Amino acid sequence: HNAISVLSRKVDNLVRTLKDCRSAYFKELCGLKEQMYQQAKAHSAGNEYIMRDTTVFDASQFDTRDQAELDRRVREVTVEMQYKVLN
Repeated sequence: HNAISVLSRKVDNLVRTLKDCRSAYFKELCGLKEQMYQQAKAHSAGNEYIMRDTTVFDASQFDTRDQAELDRRVREVTVEMQYKVLN
């Protein structure tokens, strides 16, 4: 029973993270689309439009792995690659 509740909590956290990730990505896409529209509108009127930085989506913000896990994975892949090279 305890394992199910732990897994359920992990799934809930991942669903929340995915929702936040999608929201940030969608906001950035909408902002870029609006800037492209404004640029086209200014261009057709003979004006210059300078696009501004609208970075909303930061992929590292949604990386749930901790540094120890990343280091462990890098070591695993390094060992795998060394094995493939040597054999």
